[in-house]
Amino acid sequence: NKKTFILNFKKKFFRELKKYKKKHFDYMLFHNAYDLKTEYGLTLLKMIIDLKNKGFIKKIGVSIYDDKELKIVFSKFNPELVQFPLNIFDQRMLKSRWLKILIKKKILLQSRSVFLQGALLKNEFELNKLNFNKKFISKKKDFDNFCKKKKNIISICMY
Repeated sequence: NKKTFILNFKKKFFRELKKYKKKHFDYMLFHNAYDLKTEYGLTLLKMIIDLKNKGFIKKIGVSIYDDKELKIVFSKFNPELVQFPLNIFDQRMLKSRWLKILIKKKILLQSRSVFLQGALLKNEFELNKLNFNKKFISKKKDFDNFCKKKKNIISICMY
């Protein structure tokens, strides 16, 4: 329930600070940019900005799935951090016109899903067991063969 979440947000926020014995959090990210289009999202944004102004949060940002979400984000606030998926199979953000804008604005960039939530570290048997589609498994096989010839898989994923 979004209304209950908003009503309890500050209480939970300060409970987490206490739990981790912190005076502030370094980052607070919106998980879903589309939340910023709702009344609750805007209320939450105001609360988070207030917490930042009081020194309880250092930077406010957003975690996106697609660069199109950044239009929504920038219409509501200027993020200080943008987190996005980036891995050997998904490099859309590197080709995005938004990347230059983010760099120019000196916004901290953070990649996630470097290992495709662990899928790039699994073997064919494990992927089949987890019902991954055949197209992905075929691409993963090619990737594994490439990794064997060059470097190990972790080095390549992190590069």
